[in-house]
Amino acid sequence: MASKKMTMRWIYIAGCALVIIGYLCPIFKASLGIFGKISTNGFALVKQFNNAGDTLALIATVMVFAAAICGIILDYCTGKLIGDVVALAVSVLGGIILFANTSDLGVKIAGKFINIGFYLIVIGWIVALIGIILSAMKKEYK
Repeated sequence: MASKKMTMRWIYIAGCALVIIGYLCPIFKASLGIFGKISTNGFALVKQFNNAGDTLALIATVMVFAAAICGIILDYCTGKLIGDVVALAVSVLGGIILFANTSDLGVKIAGKFINIGFYLIVIGWIVALIGIILSAMKKEYK
């Protein structure tokens, strides 16, 4: 059972969970005309970047997912502010590198190519940041 000191930190954990869910959902979609649509989630992006030999984008893609998982683990186990801030910063940095570098695969960032996973990841980052700010204001960190 969570203590009263952890009330606002659950917002951070929920934000990290949204990032993980967004990573599992389709992030980009591309229409192939009469052949249908292709949706790409985070793991499919890892496979595409691995096949293309783009190491920077591959690492950035993994950073988004791994940092969100590490953020949950660090918050739950240590409860320190620095761990949450670093995990969120690494995840956001990975996302910035990834979403700025996707033109290498021929996917242009435009409103018609972004799918629900992208929005969940961005909302998760915002919710996690709000959770960090509220927890720091209420002095819930050790």
